[in-house]
Amino acid sequence: MSQGIQCPGPTLSLSPFVTSSRNFDLPHQSVTRTPVYSSADADDNGEPDSPGKVLYYSEMPRFEKDRRSVNYGITATFSMPLDGGLTARCKRAVETNIKLQEQLLSTKRLEHELFRAKQCGELAKSGIQFTGQMSIVCSDLIVSVPPVKMVPHVHSISVPSADSSAAQK
Repeated sequence: MSQGIQCPGPTLSLSPFVTSSRNFDLPHQSVTRTPVYSSADADDNGEPDSPGKVLYYSEMPRFEKDRRSVNYGITATFSMPLDGGLTARCKRAVETNIKLQEQLLSTKRLEHELFRAKQCGELAKSGIQFTGQMSIVCSDLIVSVPPVKMVPHVHSISVPSADSSAAQK
C-alpha cells in the first residue's frame, strides 16, 4: 500500500526447484593393483617359507564412472500472522489512506477547475476567444459581465409651484 503501509496476512509461497550433482573419485585411477603374496612351502611344514613376501602385483582395469543425479521438486511455505487485531488495524489504516488519497484527488480537481474558470473568464472579458481545438477548454463555461453597480446617492428635486407656472405663461 502507499505511505509505507504493509499489512501482514496469510501467505502461501510455492518454490519449484531443480538440482543436479556430479560425483567422481580423486585421484582418478584406471587400474587396481592387488599384491600377490608368496605361499611357497619348500620344507613341507605347512607354513609358508616367506610370509608377507610380495611376488608381484595383479592389475585389474577399473571402469570408474561419474555419478550424476538430478533432483526436482517443490517447496511450500504457509505463514499466518498470529495477531488478528494487527491485521484489522492495518486494514483500517489502508481504508483511511484510500479516503485521504481520494479527497486529495478531489481537491486537486477543484483547484484545476477553478483555475480554468478564472483564466477562461479573464480571456472572455478581454474579448479573447479560442476558435480551434483549444475552444473545448472553455466551451462549458458561461461568462457574463456583471452590470455596473451604482453608488447609492440622493437627488433633490424641486417641485414647481402653481404661481410660478402662471408667471411663465
